[in-house]
Amino acid sequence: MIFSFVTIATAVGVTIANWTDFRDSLPQLYGVSQIALVIALNFLVVTAHEFGHGVTCAHFGGDVHEMGCALVFLQPAFYCNVSDAWLFPKKIAAPSGSVFAGPYFECFSGPSPF
Repeated sequence: MIFSFVTIATAVGVTIANWTDFRDSLPQLYGVSQIALVIALNFLVVTAHEFGHGVTCAHFGGDVHEMGCALVFLQPAFYCNVSDAWLFPKKIAAPSGSVFAGPYFECFSGPSPF
């Protein structure tokens, strides 16, 4: 946890230190030629996020019965069924761990903006 905190804090520090370059390069993401890249990266990051939930639930002894993609208001919505997390003996740590694992995995191992 300490290593990942230091890594995330370093990434935030580098972004702040190079804020003008970061801000000036953001409009390049909005070109038509970037649509396929943004969709592919979004798919990979969201998939990793959901696997973070599932792997953590399985680590604590739960079963992950389904993962998938649904259409919610005609928008794709990925999901991972970790409802077994509520059956764990440690009611506070384990469900919170399964819920927090997705964003944690996304922040710690997601693609860098640089």
